[in-house]
Amino acid sequence: MTLVKNFTLILLLALTYSCKKKNKPIYVKTIPVSFIQGANAMSGGIITGEDVTSKGVCWGLSPDPGLATGKTNEGAGSDRFDSSISGLQPNKFYYVWAYAENEAGIVYGEAETFTSAAPVLGQITDYDGNQYHTVVIGSREWMQENLRVRHYNNGDLIINLTNSTDWTNTFSGAYCYYDNNITNQTIYGALYNWYAVNDSRRIAPPGWHVATQADWEDMLIALGGINVAGPKMRITTPQYWPANSNNTNESGFSALPGGCRTSGNYITLFSSAVFWSSTSSSSSVAMAYNLSADYLYNASAQWNDGKSVRCVKN
Repeated sequence: MTLVKNFTLILLLALTYSCKKKNKPIYVKTIPVSFIQGANAMSGGIITGEDVTSKGVCWGLSPDPGLATGKTNEGAGSDRFDSSISGLQPNKFYYVWAYAENEAGIVYGEAETFTSAAPVLGQITDYDGNQYHTVVIGSREWMQENLRVRHYNNGDLIINLTNSTDWTNTFSGAYCYYDNNITNQTIYGALYNWYAVNDSRRIAPPGWHVATQADWEDMLIALGGINVAGPKMRITTPQYWPANSNNTNESGFSALPGGCRTSGNYITLFSSAVFWSSTSSSSSVAMAYNLSADYLYNASAQWNDGKSVRCVKN
């Protein structure tokens, strides 16, 4: 009888140990996708749980993580991690999951979705050596980034005006960075007045020109019209535009909300991107295009406003 009791106790202990061994839940959160460039992007995860032997992200075109076509392994342990996604096909809708594994099995976080970048057609260089990727939209080849050159094509320096009064009163070409912060130049490019846009010394790289009204209208037609083009032009990286699940950037235009300068004041950073056209409608007004978190619209603007510039191949 004692032997039976001892055997039963051993069996219960073994079962208890086995259940404890297997009952080690893992909690996984997928970090939203960011920095979508070329065939690459960034994601990651936040892992909570015991004895995690491997973790990473996986991604694919199917909503089933079991059919993922790419996977990273960021090693063992429970913590936050970042992962590089690579080998993406252009202009595709992807699912990405953070995952973690221990002896109890593998657990996936909720899927995050994103659209991969449009195919990069080429690259151009301005007078200062800044390089820009290009993409075809409609019948034109566009720069994918805002212009940030500081010289005209003949080498003359474009005036950098930081003071509001000087900016408002000048009749010469000038540029600035939002809030006079050079960090914004790296992300959003420069803001130019229309005098710089219209200067005969030219700010566009050789073989290119500042987008005309006709160029903008050609793109709008290609993207389905002014009411639906906006989401197709805005970069999907979450930390820039306000939360908007409609952003796809399927055009590859990759617009960032760099704001503008009006009456010498900086406004609408994080909420709109405002672009000059080189088409003037009067002696002090030119056509501009405002891309908000909702839609794209065109409107006339004063020549001494500061706006972003995109260039188109001749």
